[in-house]
Amino acid sequence: MAKQPKMPSMEIQKEIQKSQEKILRAYKKRLTQKDLLKLNEFITSGNAPGSKEFQKLRPALKEVIIKLNVSGLEIMQKSTKNPFQRMRYAIAKFSTKRIPIMDKEKKKKKKK
Repeated sequence: MAKQPKMPSMEIQKEIQKSQEKILRAYKKRLTQKDLLKLNEFITSGNAPGSKEFQKLRPALKEVIIKLNVSGLEIMQKSTKNPFQRMRYAIAKFSTKRIPIMDKEKKKKKKK
């Protein structure tokens, strides 16, 4: 049976929430009301970046979701002391940042 990942402490969760709220405030000005509703639905659904539901979203929403996830991963990486966990968060952060690039590569291959 797989071991469940340990939840971050309340302090770390608050720090993640503050950074994500800051990002959301910055992007709220650029998004329409319809986009904000879709963003809220996606976040509450618990789907991961890169999922089928994620691929259906507009590029602006994808960008916001990726930035939200990367900010959380950066804080987790900064706050952990375990070198293996740090490496895990670094790989996850790198992979999350590459999602839009991989999408473009897939579209180019389909067009050929």
